[in-house]
Amino acid sequence: MKQGYGTYSQYIDVPSFIDWYIINELVKNFDSGFTTSCYCYVASDGKIYMGPIWDYDTCMGNQNSRECISPQGYHVKNSPWYTMLCNDPTFARMLRERWAELRSSGIFDKFLDDIYAIPEIIAPSEQMDHALYKYALKSRDLRGDKSLFTYQEEVEYLHNWVAQRIEWLDIQWKSDN
Repeated sequence: MKQGYGTYSQYIDVPSFIDWYIINELVKNFDSGFTTSCYCYVASDGKIYMGPIWDYDTCMGNQNSRECISPQGYHVKNSPWYTMLCNDPTFARMLRERWAELRSSGIFDKFLDDIYAIPEIIAPSEQMDHALYKYALKSRDLRGDKSLFTYQEEVEYLHNWVAQRIEWLDIQWKSDN
């Protein structure tokens, strides 16, 4: 980035750009590659803020696209805005620091735990859903040949995908880079 942090931070709220990026890169949200459903707003301070976060039906390995199906690799970083921001040393450092802060808070561990806890909570809804839509898991083609078709297999797939994604991002965003 030619101008650097001192210039772009006058126009964008950097913390909101970092948090939005972490959330969307973590789940590899297909739409967050600035194809659709990327929202920002101008606040009363005149800066652009990223958000709200939106549209998460094609994320966490649930999109049959080359770059989004795998828990490894970047997606959002490949968009023009984030390519430039991530190449700036100050933004990159702030990103690593924020990732480390979130990791040490336990939020991602809780997210992984919740993947197993929530199915128990929503079991009656899941059973009713499948009574009404018997072939719903089999009829969708979001992952191509990687669709699993049973509720428990979907939960396992999701947990494994997210765990691998966190592990990959841990390596990429180590605070000592």
